[in-house]
Amino acid sequence: MLVKKSSLILSRLAQIWSLVLFGLLLISSLLVQTSLPMDGSEMAKMVATSPLIWIGAAFILFVIYCLLRDLPKIKPIWLFLAGSLIYLILASVLIGQVPDVLRDDARAVYDSALAINKGDYGSLLEGGYLYRYPHQLGLVTYERILFALAHTSSAKFLFGLNLLMVLASNFLTWKLTELFFKKAAVTNLVIILSFFFLPQFFFILFAYGLVPGLFFSLLAFYSFIAFMRNGRAVDGLVFLIAMILAYIIRNNYIILTLSFAIIALLDAMYQKRFKTLILVLLTFMLSFGANRALTWHYESLSKTDLSGEPKIAWVTMGLNDRPIYNRVAGWYDAYVETVYSENDGDFSKIAEQSQEDLADRISYMTSHPAYAFTFFKNKFLSTWTDGLFQSIWSGPIKKLGQTVNASFAKSIYEGKTGYRISYSLAHMILILLYLGVFSGLIFLIKSPMALRLENLIAPVYLTGGFLFHLVWETKSQYVYPYIFLILPLAAFGLVKLLEKAASLRQKQSHKVEEAE
Repeated sequence: MLVKKSSLILSRLAQIWSLVLFGLLLISSLLVQTSLPMDGSEMAKMVATSPLIWIGAAFILFVIYCLLRDLPKIKPIWLFLAGSLIYLILASVLIGQVPDVLRDDARAVYDSALAINKGDYGSLLEGGYLYRYPHQLGLVTYERILFALAHTSSAKFLFGLNLLMVLASNFLTWKLTELFFKKAAVTNLVIILSFFFLPQFFFILFAYGLVPGLFFSLLAFYSFIAFMRNGRAVDGLVFLIAMILAYIIRNNYIILTLSFAIIALLDAMYQKRFKTLILVLLTFMLSFGANRALTWHYESLSKTDLSGEPKIAWVTMGLNDRPIYNRVAGWYDAYVETVYSENDGDFSKIAEQSQEDLADRISYMTSHPAYAFTFFKNKFLSTWTDGLFQSIWSGPIKKLGQTVNASFAKSIYEGKTGYRISYSLAHMILILLYLGVFSGLIFLIKSPMALRLENLIAPVYLTGGFLFHLVWETKSQYVYPYIFLILPLAAFGLVKLLEKAASLRQKQSHKVEEAE
């Protein structure tokens, strides 16, 4: 009984914390909006949210309110097919108008994959890209397999595959919402939101593991819920494989695995059933094992130790305030490159210097609390109030030699009308998503324990991302998966909020009629 009561208390505390966090996110998005300049730099610009954005968000909410009665009458398949057709047309046009050129880390991963497929292991040797950053080996392997199977080296092939995975992710979000709530209005609204969530569209041109990682994480999410409910071995197997693949492609998805573990533990405490918890713990072990096996494979190919640059360097960079690249403090500032050069690539010396620098930063922050507050405030706002999450910025940049050649792409990627419309609409949607989750969590307070636990997964996952990027290097593009996974709960919250408003309006009308 004590264990069961502890589970109830912990789940309630998680719900209260999530309400606080999403309340903070909602207020922040109402007050601040962040954008990235389309000149290739990453100086996130935080400005006061325009009142026009508030009006636009309110108008969208009003439209949903007006559609609420008829929304359940539409077959979800028709909404999904309509959205998919629009995406296919627009994305095909966009892919045709952008260059077959990547940049920065996406380009380094792409070049490494092609080179290794040709037997060139230079990137694995001392000083090479993968030697320093072996956490990219999973993504490199993913691209190597794709290029080998498709017999192509075109980056546009990756764009096309991203498009298919985006559509598959939207499909899984629809099915996940259906599994959660079994309410037609919520299901149809989440389909609409998934297609209007613009980063989902623009990240089609970002070949850096975000899109496939999100797809596999959603597949794992759906399978996890199905396994919790029916215990079928096939659902457990799909969850395990999908979660391992998501982790291998982007190691940060271990935070999602941890979120599943927390929910599985609370469920085990409440229900006294341990299959789900055992499954997640097994997934943890196999994820780390698969990652280590992949590293061993490349170490045997290159005859090189691929331990990589010490992770402490990224923590130090995440707490740095060095305007080398004119970026918000806590964003990437080349610290990992600088400390590597200063220590001639000696990883033990890099770890030692990073620890010393980190200790200095912590000491400075603790003795200057006002500065520390401003540092973390700006880091938080620049990460979570960018409605586009760098999705357009991550595409072709003319200044960096990625010239687009037609009006549709130019309007978006040269900061013209298409960009301005996308930027404004994306922030309106972001406000509604935060509002929806905040509302949804309130309406779930009296729900059955099982439904409450299932709907805590995405908020717990976002909490993990929130804490992680407070101390680690941050970018707004990194938190796009955390936001996309809250869509089912956001759709539920918006529908419940509007239904409550409609009910109150109806009661008020009855009172007026009775008074007359």
